[in-house]
Amino acid sequence: MTQPSSRMVACRGLTTSLALIVLSLVSVSSCTSGKADDIADADGAVESFTVQHAQGTTEVPARPQRIVSLDQTWSDALGELDVDMAMVVHSEQLDSGGPWANWSADQEITYDGLSVTNPAADYLEDIGAVEPDLILAGYLPDQTTYDRLSEIAPTVGVVGGGVVNDWREATTLAGEIAAEDDRADELVSDVETRIAKTEQTYRNLEGATGVFGQVSSNGLAVVTDDADPANEFLSDLGIVIPDNIQAAGDEGRTFISPEKIDLLDTDLMIMWPIDADPTDIAGWDNLSAVQNNTYFTADAVSANALSMPTVTSIPWALDQLDAVFSRVDELRK
Repeated sequence: MTQPSSRMVACRGLTTSLALIVLSLVSVSSCTSGKADDIADADGAVESFTVQHAQGTTEVPARPQRIVSLDQTWSDALGELDVDMAMVVHSEQLDSGGPWANWSADQEITYDGLSVTNPAADYLEDIGAVEPDLILAGYLPDQTTYDRLSEIAPTVGVVGGGVVNDWREATTLAGEIAAEDDRADELVSDVETRIAKTEQTYRNLEGATGVFGQVSSNGLAVVTDDADPANEFLSDLGIVIPDNIQAAGDEGRTFISPEKIDLLDTDLMIMWPIDADPTDIAGWDNLSAVQNNTYFTADAVSANALSMPTVTSIPWALDQLDAVFSRVDELRK
């Protein structure tokens, strides 16, 4: 497996892994719905789908034989639909795509998710060499990369209107691509049932305050929008970002200065420390979540599962956070 050596400089100076680009202060132009429109031949057989995504629209061939996936949302959905891919590209921090992954690919390329900002550009030749019929890219940092990928094969950027794919839309579209619409709907329904079960088990999660972010040498960065795909895992459970955190950022992400650490005084806190010790921050040990044992320390794997939710990562993440959810529920009774 090939590994690049380039270094990443993320937007506005926040260094993150590509897999946690959702915690960077980035924006995606022309974010649109992932709705697909069928295009059929004279006999009514579907030949392609017109899919709307962050970079515009793409005519996706029906039942493509050689798919390249650069995004775990697509890889996990196609894997559950028993679609073998020609190539999957993912962070080396996710061994075999993560403990929740169940996909198969002819070729697997890994890159250092803590240093690489644009693996799609780094591996253009490799992607072209497999002669794909379709490239499912997810987040792309610039239009140039999208254009270069589109020269190789029809390419789909982020679907769902966010910085990362909406897992429901991506799974539904994967079903259309694979001509497994009903199965894809079942997959989405199964995960929603699993979420509902957690809500029913821990009813006091509804209305609890929560925050998700990371701690690095650049400081504290948090998600500030309940509707953001990176926060969808929590918002689906009824956990809300406090108003003061939402007001702190107008692009879905913001830095929290150490002097304002009290903004993180929430019922539940999930943070991924990257080469930094949050306990070094004055006031950290006084935060409610730290004192109440409702603080979850994420690593590269769990942070990916939470910030880029997929049809298979969500059930896995629910299991990982079960003890924290139980503690929040108990304290709010």
